[in-house]
Amino acid sequence: MGDNINPGIQEISKGYQIKRCFRRAAIAPGILNPKLKSISVEIIRKKTGGLRSCQKKSTAFFGLKDFSSVMYLSDLLEEAENSLKCIAKNKTDALKKFETATNKILKAAETGEPLKPAINQWAKEVAEIPKRISSKEAPKVLIFGGLNVLFTNHPIVEYFEDNGIIAKCVDILEGGLWASSFESVKYGAKTGNENIEKLYTSISCFAYHFDFMLKNLTNKIMKTQKPDRDKLKAAGSILNVIYMEVMTKKYRSAMKASGLLYDKYIPYKQLIKKGGKHISSRVFTESNITVGRYLSSIEANVFDGLINIGTFNCQPAMNSIAVLRSVSNEYNIPFISMDCDGGELSSNQLRLFETLSVQAKRFHKTKRK
Repeated sequence: MGDNINPGIQEISKGYQIKRCFRRAAIAPGILNPKLKSISVEIIRKKTGGLRSCQKKSTAFFGLKDFSSVMYLSDLLEEAENSLKCIAKNKTDALKKFETATNKILKAAETGEPLKPAINQWAKEVAEIPKRISSKEAPKVLIFGGLNVLFTNHPIVEYFEDNGIIAKCVDILEGGLWASSFESVKYGAKTGNENIEKLYTSISCFAYHFDFMLKNLTNKIMKTQKPDRDKLKAAGSILNVIYMEVMTKKYRSAMKASGLLYDKYIPYKQLIKKGGKHISSRVFTESNITVGRYLSSIEANVFDGLINIGTFNCQPAMNSIAVLRSVSNEYNIPFISMDCDGGELSSNQLRLFETLSVQAKRFHKTKRK
């Protein structure tokens, strides 16, 4: 598999993605990280009887618990590591201890062992690492945008870390939720449902499933009109979103004892609702979620600066940037919206980040008074 990796992707991955098994490589298992794919496929095979079986069994999604955990844990581990880099008393020693603790989680995943004991042990060991200040006391910035931001955020994160500011890139989970929600958004557009965020409840999910099963049974007995399969797909889409949110909350709760996690989880339906005031979810791109993330982050009051990143010729990113340039004038939080393509920052970008760095520290100090 490794021989088939695109050379361009492999080069990008070399310095950033393939640091650990759980990393942002999880967004494309087997493309950015062959080792991750071998582990993931083995877990799928053991849990569900094979990839084909996954597609056929309606319950197969729940068999992918450990496979999907790669995504949640990569987000949480990265948040914890970036936090530690800025608040540790001795950065070098702290990262060595962090590495040792994290490897126990990786080993548990690789051998198929339960992750919870390994996570609890990780949280205990990491909490004992000496720190200058708590994560709450350090200024923080959020880097967000479309899916491309996962591959272009690294030089920005490093810049702010060097200036004593914790930088977080928006979670992989957010992209996964957006992709999983696609069928439900399509069904909402088909039926003229104006309240898309209301679809993301367990009641909606089971109501759709029950309606489909009832009509399917009626059709078999009375030969009436066939049930709407789009409704069943929408129900599965909603179920995926609900399940993924439950799991990430579970892992965040378990890892919170480390003292390194600081972010507040924002429900996906809130992102849709907030963003929907400016961009409809029916554009079928992540533009709506990007705007929703900006507004929800301000409301959560965790970060002291927000950075919206787009890439050249990415239309969804351009749509959200255009909206946020106007919306951001209504708020006082330091904010930058720009294009960023690759591993280097231009002199102009560095000036903007320098300005945001000063503003974020000042904003943080004012907020803590």
